[in-house]
Amino acid sequence: MRRQRGVALITVLMVFFFASTIAVTMVSRQHLDIRRTANLSDSLQATNNARSVETFALQLLVEDYRANPEIDHLLERWAQRGTRFEVDHGEVIFTVEDLNGRFNLNNLANDPDQVHLQRLRLLLTRLELNPELADAIRDWIDPDEQQTGYAGAEDNEYLLLQPPYRAANAAIRDVSELLLVRGVDGPTYEQLRHHVAALPAGTTLNVNAAEPFVLQSLSQELGAVEAEQIVQARQVSPFTGVDQDFVSQQFVPASVNTSGLTVTSQFFRVRIESRFGERRAVLESTVQRGADGRCHVLARNFSRLEPMGDGPGERS
Repeated sequence: MRRQRGVALITVLMVFFFASTIAVTMVSRQHLDIRRTANLSDSLQATNNARSVETFALQLLVEDYRANPEIDHLLERWAQRGTRFEVDHGEVIFTVEDLNGRFNLNNLANDPDQVHLQRLRLLLTRLELNPELADAIRDWIDPDEQQTGYAGAEDNEYLLLQPPYRAANAAIRDVSELLLVRGVDGPTYEQLRHHVAALPAGTTLNVNAAEPFVLQSLSQELGAVEAEQIVQARQVSPFTGVDQDFVSQQFVPASVNTSGLTVTSQFFRVRIESRFGERRAVLESTVQRGADGRCHVLARNFSRLEPMGDGPGERS
């Protein structure tokens, strides 16, 4: 009888143990599912907040065009960097950058007078990089197989690499593509990427938005001092034209070639950092503003995750 009671007790204890284990496992899984659902919900809300602010930024650009389609400059409302919004359970920070203030790499594709090629060479020199990289970059973009100078690079160079590949011979779709160009290593790319853009060929450079190194690429005689004077002058009174206003400034050398220069912009980058709860979304949108003032998003990138801060840190 005692033995039967002992077996019964052990059986009860084992049943209790297994039941307790199953209950604990079910509760743990339930807590994990709740946490996952909350994280997914917070991530979705952070993304939705970012998309909402993108719409707000585009509206700023539309309103700016309607107010004055003849000029764009960095004193306008859309150009304020690191604008911060407090939202329930989080915040959103956004910056709009004028991409027409950067050197457009794709202008090298149609450059019969080599104006853009010379500007890129000078930009590389100002950045203390090898100016001969401009030839390789041009060969990567132009549609032919003819090597530009002795520093250029076409398929015959890239097919010798491991793994082998061919030159694109087409417009660059993203600046990061430069890492495939012969001679462009990681440090070189990091130094150059803040000053160049991958826009449709034929775009112009807005002297009201061009940053100092890009301004210095306009002429051998336009150095750091003159570039800083240009920046200071446009902060007081933006240039209203190129031939009538910009080149008439005493600190702008007469050697500046005005080809491709303007005071208006079509392309912008909207960068948004959104936090909701413990989740964060980072959105970068490339935007084109058309001749009618309407804005169209050309590309969105949700993949560049960086710490929340007062702005993008570059700009780029």
